[in-house]
Amino acid sequence: MLELLHTYTGCPTSSLHFLALPREILLLYPSSDSIIVLNSRTLTFIRALAFWELFPATRHLNDPIQCLSIDPGMKLVVASMGHRVAAWNLSSAQNDSWRIHSSLLLPEDQHVTALGCKSGLLAVGTRSSLSVYTLILENDLPTWSQKWTYPVITLSRVRFSPSLMYISTTSMHNNVVRIYSTTSGRQTQDIPHPLLLQISCGAVPKLLAEMSSFCIQ
Repeated sequence: MLELLHTYTGCPTSSLHFLALPREILLLYPSSDSIIVLNSRTLTFIRALAFWELFPATRHLNDPIQCLSIDPGMKLVVASMGHRVAAWNLSSAQNDSWRIHSSLLLPEDQHVTALGCKSGLLAVGTRSSLSVYTLILENDLPTWSQKWTYPVITLSRVRFSPSLMYISTTSMHNNVVRIYSTTSGRQTQDIPHPLLLQISCGAVPKLLAEMSSFCIQ
């Protein structure tokens, strides 16, 4: 006779994400309209971050979360559904309390297809643009202020370099990795790659040596 030992919430349909804390490592992934948070060692369920907490109108929709990004430095979790972006952060000295952080609402025709978040910078890729936002505090209320936007074809991934000087992107329509300046949004390089939507560290040329760990996996 079989005995049930564990049951797990949802089933990951996309990449798994991790958030390293002093006492544990959290495993996060989207499931329907929520972000599932588990202990990576025991797979114990910790919390579900529901998208409707920030956008109540999405509570009875059947739309799933499409993109997820983790900012380990700020302990920030950012997710998107359609043209909406929601963010939560882990607070308190014990790292055991999740709270709503901020939100971003794009025009209805700008569905988010890629997200990248690091050190208070947010890169948002849509079907027609790449935009970078800066986190600012207005009366202790965190908001996202657009730094620049640049027309592109539908993006599948965006990543910041460790120095935050560059952003890399891949598209759903070709096998080229494009590098942009985080400061100006100017495109600095195209890197053709034989594997669609994937780049290894060895493909990054010497002139971008400072980005040696800046890879899309």
